[in-house]
Amino acid sequence: MKKTLVITEWAPPVVEGGPVLLGRLLRRFPKGSYAFLCRRPEEHRSAVDPSGRLDCQYDFFHVPQFLGSGRVARNLNRVLTYLLIPMLTVRGLRLVRSGKFDNILSTTMGEGAIIAAYFVSLVTRRPLFVYCFDAWRELAVGRVDRVMAFLFERRVLSHAASVFVMSEALQGFYRQKYGLSTVMLPHPVDRSLYDANGKSPRPVGKECRIVFTGVIHSPQLDSVKRLAEVVNSLENAKLALYTPNSPHELAAAGVGGRNVEYGFVESTDVPRVQQEADVLFLPMAFNFPNPALIATASPSKMPEYLAAARPILVHAPSYSFIADYARKHGFGLVVDKPDEKELKAALLSLMNDQELRGSLAEKGRALAQHHDLESVSNRLKEFLLQGGPVR
Repeated sequence: MKKTLVITEWAPPVVEGGPVLLGRLLRRFPKGSYAFLCRRPEEHRSAVDPSGRLDCQYDFFHVPQFLGSGRVARNLNRVLTYLLIPMLTVRGLRLVRSGKFDNILSTTMGEGAIIAAYFVSLVTRRPLFVYCFDAWRELAVGRVDRVMAFLFERRVLSHAASVFVMSEALQGFYRQKYGLSTVMLPHPVDRSLYDANGKSPRPVGKECRIVFTGVIHSPQLDSVKRLAEVVNSLENAKLALYTPNSPHELAAAGVGGRNVEYGFVESTDVPRVQQEADVLFLPMAFNFPNPALIATASPSKMPEYLAAARPILVHAPSYSFIADYARKHGFGLVVDKPDEKELKAALLSLMNDQELRGSLAEKGRALAQHHDLESVSNRLKEFLLQGGPVR
């Protein structure tokens, strides 16, 4: 059995898409088959769920932070992240040699870590596996991040033994961009956490409860804000945001109002919250500066929504992967224009049409099989544990 060193900026128990995804997949790996070199989770602004910590070796690195939320502080903090790449590389080299690791796994979640993983792989000649949660260069929003992505994206991905992607759209994107052959690993969901024999979507009662779960980033923000405005115009609807984002942060971004509720639940309660919803909300932004990211992104919450077997309202541009995926498989009602009237009409349809609600829910439940956690984890094991096929 081969051993893998995972070098990544954020790891479980941080409650965010990438770390949660890694936790789901690696929790099914044999004990002792992997270890983390990652940033201390206490430094992250998002919530940390202690139950999400994996039973493995953790080696933490610290990134000093300049205080403040302005552009200067943010840029200085990003520069620090990249200046620490040599230190992180040395830490990785020591761990590989002392722990006798056979593989290096990194993610596009924190560019400093993936660049360090690349150098560790070069020096030790251990194969590098890269898990792309999003389009790397297209996600870079700051000047420093864009420069580093420009310098390293192609060489890191071309060097990797295998590159894993989570959607057909991202697979096609990298094929066209670099002629790169990638491996599809759809975002997984543990379907056993959802009550397969639970109630079918019930008729909406006196109040429709629309639920969003997960971190709200800029690639979703304007669509969340638009739905909040629609919900605030109705007397019989509530938008419940279960997110690590603080109410103050969301209110400052314009997400609030009399019919908007904020909350946070532990990861063990997320399936219950999703299955108790009348409608689940799956957004992507219309005004994000990098359309390629919107076109290829596959949110980790999407398979959870499918397994929850509840009607899904998709509010995303027509060119986005999630809008196309929802239309192709029929699991969501899609609003692909940034138009409050159309969004309101779609929400009212979901509230009033019981047949539509049931049809969307059943198609979602069926599609969740494609995202089955055990199958996806076993596929990853072929590469990391068994020395399976590489491109």
